[in-house]
Amino acid sequence: MPPTAETAVASSVKGQSAVFGASIDPEVQSTTYQFEYGTTTSYGSVTSLKSAGSGATAVAESEPVSGLAPNTTYHYRVTANNASGRTYGEDQEFTTLKLPTPTTGAATALTPTGTTLNGTVNPEGMAVEYQFADGTTTAYGSKVPASPAAIGSGTTPIAVSQAVTGLVSGTTYH
Repeated sequence: MPPTAETAVASSVKGQSAVFGASIDPEVQSTTYQFEYGTTTSYGSVTSLKSAGSGATAVAESEPVSGLAPNTTYHYRVTANNASGRTYGEDQEFTTLKLPTPTTGAATALTPTGTTLNGTVNPEGMAVEYQFADGTTTAYGSKVPASPAAIGSGTTPIAVSQAVTGLVSGTTYH
C-alpha cells in the first residue's frame, strides 16, 4: 500500500525561513519523503529526500527551510514514496514576515570628540535588536551599543540613538 501523507501547517515562520511539517504513515514499507515548495502550486523547489522509516503508524516529520523571500506567500506539500507508490499531501500556504526596516538619521550633538547617532527601526512585527556601526571608512569597525539593544516587536518606526565618544577631532566618520 502507498504511504499516507498529510501536510501540516508551517511553523516558526520568519522573514526568510519556516519549518515545514507532515505526518507520514509508511504502511510497513521503507518510505522516503520530501517537501515541494514555491510561490505557486507548481512549487519548483524541493527539500532533500529523507527517510520516514518502515513502521506501521504515522510519524511526525519536519524540515527547516531557509533562503525564502520576505513578505512572500508560499505553497508547500509533502510527498512520500515507497515501493507501492507515491502520495502527495495537501497544499498548505503561509506568508513570510517582512524584514525589519532600519533608517539611518543625521548625527546630532556634534563635539570635537563625540556625537549622537540617530535612526529609526520598524520591527515589522518581529522581535528586533539594533546597533549602529561607525568608523573612518565604510568598513566601519566599531559598534554601539557594544551588545545589540532590544526594541521590541511593534509595527511602527521606533526612534533609536546612541552617544559615541572618543572620536578624533578633524576626522571624517561614516
